[in-house]
Amino acid sequence: MFKNLLQLYSLVMCLIASTVIMITIGLILGCITDLTLTEYKNAAYLNKFTTNEKYINDINQSANEKSESIKDLDQETIKNKRLYEKNDYIEDIKSRAVSSLISVFTWFITGFIFFIIHWCLYKRSTKRD
Repeated sequence: MFKNLLQLYSLVMCLIASTVIMITIGLILGCITDLTLTEYKNAAYLNKFTTNEKYINDINQSANEKSESIKDLDQETIKNKRLYEKNDYIEDIKSRAVSSLISVFTWFITGFIFFIIHWCLYKRSTKRD
């Protein structure tokens, strides 16, 4: 089985590093999906921006200061406001995805480096025996 403690340590560290790598790959795929398929992934939330009526209903349901000010606007202004908020939401999702992607990629690289170091350490310890 294990001939010395160094083999056990290096394999446990490889297992931990592999787990980190697998988790980060899933997170990276999620971030890439946020970047490339933003409107499909967030379709439920973006549905309120499809028509002026849905947009007005959503604002009225939230009952904030916007609901009072939107009643006085014409349809074209409401449309412009609706499209601006939709694009603002999409850009916000994409910028958060890029930020997360950078952070998660850093964890991926760190896990990969730890895996390589400890795998080489394991291989070296098996050659000594």
